[in-house]
Amino acid sequence: MEPHIYFSYGVTKSASTLAFQLAREALVQAGFDQPALPAHITGGNKKINAVAHLSQSDVWEVLDQVQTLGHPLVLKTHTRPDPAVVHVIEAGLAQAHATFRDPRDVALSMMDHGQRARAKGKPAFAEIKSLEDAARGIAGQLDSLSAWLQLPGVIPLDFPTLTRTPKAAARMIATQIGLEDKADDVVDTVLNHRFIQFNLGLQNRHEAEMDKGHSDRFQAIFADFYDGLSPCPPPPAPGKAVLPPGTDLKDMDKLNNFRSTRRPDGQETVQ
Repeated sequence: MEPHIYFSYGVTKSASTLAFQLAREALVQAGFDQPALPAHITGGNKKINAVAHLSQSDVWEVLDQVQTLGHPLVLKTHTRPDPAVVHVIEAGLAQAHATFRDPRDVALSMMDHGQRARAKGKPAFAEIKSLEDAARGIAGQLDSLSAWLQLPGVIPLDFPTLTRTPKAAARMIATQIGLEDKADDVVDTVLNHRFIQFNLGLQNRHEAEMDKGHSDRFQAIFADFYDGLSPCPPPPAPGKAVLPPGTDLKDMDKLNNFRSTRRPDGQETVQ
């Protein structure tokens, strides 16, 4: 196994922390410690190696670190791959997985988070007050998701796989990195001893919590997502990508025409 960076990308509310912890724990149990990166790369996060945008110098600094360690280092991110990240993945100096979830369930989870944030006076997700707000936020995230899945070797991990069959997800990650399969021990440790940031963690919430009008509108706006990533495709062949170049997972015309209003009873309707 060559030392390399391992990027754990995820759409928010898609079990991305669980996926990150599975990758991290697989390496730790293989004897490959995961030391903290400098604060100027992680933004001062002292708990995990979570990163946002990375410059060329940031990426080279992380590569120097993994060369010194002699083994892979996992970085968690929610951002689109920067040019320097694209370069190291295409050059074979980095690997990645990408997590995602049905946009309808992401929207409901985002609205829950927004309500909690406003109640506590916190900024994250506070702007998400309606399904229309959530749809616009998701559109941006699916742009990032498509950018990751157009890169060679990036494996797709959907919410059902991660939450229903975490051992299968752990095995896919171990196979990708080139580690011995210790899925039983890895999953047991992660689920019982690691922070995985689950809120409700429910499957197919939209079936009970979203009316047909909104569900149909989400399916129309994100039709390419449902066509290409539902069900979740298998890991790509070596050197190949899940999505073809130029993939766009949303319909901007339908998104721009999405309007919802709130009735006196608090329910939203589609216009």
